[in-house]
Amino acid sequence: MAFTNPLTWVASQLVTAALLNQQVRDNLSALWVGTSAGDTDYYTGSNSKSRLAKGSARAQYRMNAAGTAPEWGNAIQARVISTAVQTITKDTYTDLTFDIELEDTNSFWVVGSPTIFTIPYTGVYMYGCRVIYNTNSTGIRITTISATSGGSPTDARNSVVGSSTNVTLNAVGRLSAGSTIKVIVWQNSGGDLDTSANSAYMWATFLGN
Repeated sequence: MAFTNPLTWVASQLVTAALLNQQVRDNLSALWVGTSAGDTDYYTGSNSKSRLAKGSARAQYRMNAAGTAPEWGNAIQARVISTAVQTITKDTYTDLTFDIELEDTNSFWVVGSPTIFTIPYTGVYMYGCRVIYNTNSTGIRITTISATSGGSPTDARNSVVGSSTNVTLNAVGRLSAGSTIKVIVWQNSGGDLDTSANSAYMWATFLGN
């Protein structure tokens, strides 16, 4: 129901039921659109409002994808794991492959493209990975999160003597809808080197526009 601008009453003007209904009843209804505790009202036009029912516990209040109205929603994010051992050929850049979704709210990851996340919306993201290289005391381990739009952070370190080499890498950057991120690894241990099973993760969380 639209709000009607109030009349400017004049002396001796006839007050009718229709005028009272329009000026009082209908205008109060147009202003008071909520029906339950926790409701939020918002403008749908210059003289009209609508009701947004309260969200679930800890839901986020945000603008909808069309940019036309507020909505409640959950975090936009994804996290995947590689449960298998992956062999990294020496002196060869290798894309890590993931096989299990732990969380995926917006189809970042699909089985048919197991090495990448596809970014659903343009905006600022926190994204990262973790990789554990099996024990080998020789050479360097290079880990990169390759982003087709935005920064591609890289970690290069000597291998840990007598233990596995554990790398965690995080970044915050602006990524474009439809662009991709993936994890690329490299090592020069003198031979092929495996990652540890259930040790490789990749994640991304949308922070906002």
